Amino acid sequence: MNPSIQQRFLQLEQSKQDFLAFIEQHTPEQQLYKANPETWCMTEVGQHLLQVEHGILEAAKRNPPSSIGLVNKIIFWFLRLGLGSGGRIKTPSKAAIPQSIPSLEQLKDNWAATRANLKTFLEPLPDTALNSPAMRHPISGVMTLEMSFVFFERHILHHTKQLERIKLILT
Repeated sequence: MNPSIQQRFLQLEQSKQDFLAFIEQHTPEQQLYKANPETWCMTEVGQHLLQVEHGILEAAKRNPPSSIGLVNKIIFWFLRLGLGSGGRIKTPSKAAIPQSIPSLEQLKDNWAATRANLKTFLEPLPDTALNSPAMRHPISGVMTLEMSFVFFERHILHHTKQLERIKLILT
């Protein structure tokens, strides 16, 4: 794998590991706690992250985008700000809403498989791929590979704040 892409991949992997470590600090009962039927428990939050990552990756493998416009860059900038704000954001796609409640072990196994697929996707890419159109997001549209890494990392951080809100309810 290209060194620049590998560095970004390793940073993303560390974000995932930190997220999972946060969940692991809690008992299985706490991991599955829901304040009400409409909210997500900790492992559902992780399942959402996994589903988004998997969906974007599969779409990129099926139909890689060919160009990115200024409008995409502007919308992505606002999306990035929104993810960093700590506020709640409605899920833009029903495909990203968890349909089941995984155990922590199931979440880890499935996310590891998706990351292995992401690594396989990234392996042959040249350094120039970081600034090339690579993936699509339902709100911001086409993203470069670098933007995709930023999105995935910000998305994990955004939902880490959600885990922290759940933790406050538990204490």
